[in-house]
Amino acid sequence: MPFNTLLLNCLIHRTSFSEEGARVSIKRQPGEITLFFNIDEQSNRKCGLRRTLGMGESVICDLVVFHTHRDNDKKVICLVELKGSDVKHAAKQVINTYQHFRKSLARPLLQRIDWKACIYLKGSAPKETKKVRQDLEKTFGRGKVNITSESDLGRFLRG
Repeated sequence: MPFNTLLLNCLIHRTSFSEEGARVSIKRQPGEITLFFNIDEQSNRKCGLRRTLGMGESVICDLVVFHTHRDNDKKVICLVELKGSDVKHAAKQVINTYQHFRKSLARPLLQRIDWKACIYLKGSAPKETKKVRQDLEKTFGRGKVNITSESDLGRFLRG
């Protein structure tokens, strides 16, 4: 089961993640539970989620962020990719990770999750951002996609 692998091998014991000068984080508010999971074997060799999901050598995003509030039944799982500029490749990584999760999770569980996608861009946004956003929204839905250079994920996860 993917969640066993996430909890045992991929959990980061903080609410921030950095890779090659790019950083995302969240400042938890009272009553919130936020967990960061580093799932890319390039930065977390022990994770093993790619194998658990049967992804072979296909691309995977950097991070899974779980977010909820104790007074709310809403459970958010956000797939995050940190990129310098190749936003098309970032979208491919996020979509591929999502598709493999979908194959491995039971339908009732999938329906209880509010899936989101975030591409954090270190620096200015490339020109093809609009097309990439449209492609991501076909998979995740309107309002469920964030392509940003803002490192604080809080507003997006809560929204």
